[in-house]
Amino acid sequence: MVEIALLAVASITGAVLLYLIAQNIQKYALVYSMKKELQTNKASIIDTYKYKERKRFENIKIAQNIATLLKKAGFTISEYLFFTAALFCALIGGLLFYFMIDNVISVIMGFCIGGYAPFFVLSIAVNRRRRDFNQALSSAISMLVRMMRNGIGFEQALKKSVDANESKVFQEIMGRFLREKDIVGEEKAFAAIYEMVDSSELQIFGISVVIGRSSGGKFSNTLEKLEESINSRIKLQRKVDVATREASFGSYLIIVILALIYVMMDNSFNGNMSKYFFQTDKGKLEFMVTIVWVSIGLFLNSILTKVR
Repeated sequence: MVEIALLAVASITGAVLLYLIAQNIQKYALVYSMKKELQTNKASIIDTYKYKERKRFENIKIAQNIATLLKKAGFTISEYLFFTAALFCALIGGLLFYFMIDNVISVIMGFCIGGYAPFFVLSIAVNRRRRDFNQALSSAISMLVRMMRNGIGFEQALKKSVDANESKVFQEIMGRFLREKDIVGEEKAFAAIYEMVDSSELQIFGISVVIGRSSGGKFSNTLEKLEESINSRIKLQRKVDVATREASFGSYLIIVILALIYVMMDNSFNGNMSKYFFQTDKGKLEFMVTIVWVSIGLFLNSILTKVR
């Protein structure tokens, strides 16, 4: 027990040290790259701003993916701090499972479950932010189209629709677009906010705006067709979410029913089932294997019933 506690403390300390070292390496690499670029004849003030958005650990694919997901989830922490948190959760999960079932397999399973927990929370945050933004985008486009029908210009109507929207996520993302479009142009401003939310509807809106305003013609007609398209996509996504939720609910309901049956049987046998599964080594191992198989079944069910 003492050895495990010491190992956990050592692992956490090592993770913190790696985090601090990575921070310093990133800082010096950033300064060196900026100095090198400013020494060239093509360097400009605008060029130096791209280093603010440079991805860390450029040669590590998984770090790039995590950095992108963190940005789309609205989290301001760095990817290596996220990895540190994942390592800490993995250690906690391993210790908890060791206390419940004291064998190596349970420690490995707890380590995997604890390490996966932050990634699960991250995916939930990304999906929730996307749903919030898409709902707000749908209502904003509808307001934008109505104002343009009444003779209000696109930029003024867009600003009013952003200010009138109740979604903080939408105001944050589109507010950045409004601030940057006059400096770097609409296309680059849209490209910057694509990284802030995992929304295909936003990309469709951005492409339609850039092409529609540059090609001429009656832009309000383009926005009306775009409004119909995005509203149809959002309604379809709602139906998909409901279908996926119903399938998942059925799986979890079966688990609840099995748990109730176990409690009833344990009471019938005067608690002997609980004594076997939680107080004997063989019972603990069988209980752990059962949990693993049920978890695998739920995972496979979520994949098979997921509607895309």
